Amino acid sequence: MLVALWLMFALLIGFSDGHARSIRRRGGLKNPSRLIKAVSLCGLGCPSCAAGSKAAPKVSTPKNGIKSGSLPKRVLAKPEDEDFDGDVDAFLVSQYMRADWVPSSQQSLSSGLFRELGNVKFNLAVQDLHGCTSVVVVSEKGVWMSHMWENPAFGMEGPSGELLPSAENTFIADVLNAMEHGNQEMPGLTQFTGNGGAFIAAYKPFAYIFYPTGTQNLNYDRAYTARIDQISQKLQRLIPLKAPPLIYQYDRTGGNMIEARGKVLFQYEPNERVMQTNDGPLQQALNRLWLANRPTYVHQRYWPAWPRQMVAGNANQKRDTASGIPSSTPNSMLNDPEITLIRQIITTLDTLSTISLDDSRESSHTTLDKTPIASPTSEAELDSHIDISTPLLSTIPGSAMSSESDRTPG
Repeated sequence: MLVALWLMFALLIGFSDGHARSIRRRGGLKNPSRLIKAVSLCGLGCPSCAAGSKAAPKVSTPKNGIKSGSLPKRVLAKPEDEDFDGDVDAFLVSQYMRADWVPSSQQSLSSGLFRELGNVKFNLAVQDLHGCTSVVVVSEKGVWMSHMWENPAFGMEGPSGELLPSAENTFIADVLNAMEHGNQEMPGLTQFTGNGGAFIAAYKPFAYIFYPTGTQNLNYDRAYTARIDQISQKLQRLIPLKAPPLIYQYDRTGGNMIEARGKVLFQYEPNERVMQTNDGPLQQALNRLWLANRPTYVHQRYWPAWPRQMVAGNANQKRDTASGIPSSTPNSMLNDPEITLIRQIITTLDTLSTISLDDSRESSHTTLDKTPIASPTSEAELDSHIDISTPLLSTIPGSAMSSESDRTPG
């Protein structure tokens, strides 16, 4: 019902996809000889961005965050729920209706939002991904989501309409420096890496980079990919990540406000479930991250709730009240049949590996980075107090398991 109302609203205000744009998949074109329309850069003048940048109608959410009577109180919505019957687009659209949005800057600046993970559930989302990049950092204490315009930060159009990389100083100022120190529309990451900050090692931060498929301009695409690597390296210097950033591609053709394409969704539930252990009840929090219309999430993590995440009636006496240093979960929790931990390391084999929009088995290779990229649904070093579930990613053929190096904040 809510989805139908949103569809009617969108039609009334004239949402559209903008102009159609042909794209190149990483595996190559099915018909290389076919004449292909030039790709437009994603920026303030992009018709698709103009169509999608209108604020989504925000739906008032019941106290339990879901449709009355349809789901248990402490469960994050997912496509398999009876409300959606496996329809990923319907599920994601319903969640975007309840999301707070990272604003897309009207001054062509990188923009972003930070939210602390407290004792109230919420959704946070990014839109206008038709060529732009989104970086997401998530931990047990907070989430930082961003939107970085393709034009002017990554590229520009030449005199004849050709695609050209932006000037290096523009990329450094608009992306790398803004990520570190912030700007008027985005908080910098360094303010969350100090003592007690949301992205210190104790809260186990992970990072994600979402960037578009290619444009068929090989020089431009190589430059874009090289800059994605610069972002990855910057994140590893700034934050004590549990693994190098995981990099995904999305379909450049984007979508509109009544589609899941062109968006990233973050879900958070502080009170997903209460586990009974020999040491008493243990409240578990949960967050998930979704990209475009992929059928499964790209990130899911459970953890014992921190003091500020406690919900009345779910006293968890086993979590330390001091900030910064996590306590260990009792051994009885580790023996619970509901808990799974699957290790999974995707090695780059001396390349920067990306997860393509089609399937995680595909990878694009540019000789840039020798560091393995690990899914945060796995950890090279087993943590006794954390529960991680896999998002059904598959390792790249030929990859091998590899342990990660210890990191300290940059």
